[in-house]
Amino acid sequence: MNRGDLRLVVAILGTAVLSSIITVVVYARSTAAPTTPAATSADPRIEALETQLRALEAQLAERQAEASARPAVAPAPDPDPCDEVACVLNNYEAACCAAFKKPHVAADALDRQMISAGVATVKTHIQACGERSTAKGMVKVGVKVAPDGSVAAVSIKESPDDKLGRCVAKAMASATFAATQYGGSFSYPFVF
Repeated sequence: MNRGDLRLVVAILGTAVLSSIITVVVYARSTAAPTTPAATSADPRIEALETQLRALEAQLAERQAEASARPAVAPAPDPDPCDEVACVLNNYEAACCAAFKKPHVAADALDRQMISAGVATVKTHIQACGERSTAKGMVKVGVKVAPDGSVAAVSIKESPDDKLGRCVAKAMASATFAATQYGGSFSYPFVF
């Protein structure tokens, strides 16, 4: 709340208090027993109350004039639309949210989905190996993947034919996987 708002609240509260006092005094006047002008002026309590009433009425009129002369208080501007909570709730869509977006952290190791996606990048090359070979059966390769997702090593664990095994191993060596913290190793069977 700014200083102008605080002044307005004080003026409104002061006006309310003054109005209450005036109401009490006016009510007291209207319910009092009729007196003669000489009796009224002789009673110092009544004179004091009337003096206070006139002063309060003057203060009330002054404050009402101040309040009506004061320009309307503009609503507070909307808070910064680019705060972290707004960015999270809006899935970091605004350009200003880049400062709040957490960097992508790679998984610790390869999981089943990452392995399937990486093998899919060379699947057509591996199928071509099987089409060029007359050997049928399973070729099982052991693959070691570096943290950056590149294939560090491929070994043939099982193959019905050396040429088919070398072809599959060469194709797997060109596969790319998602980057991880530690890389990983796995065995993968291909049936031809």
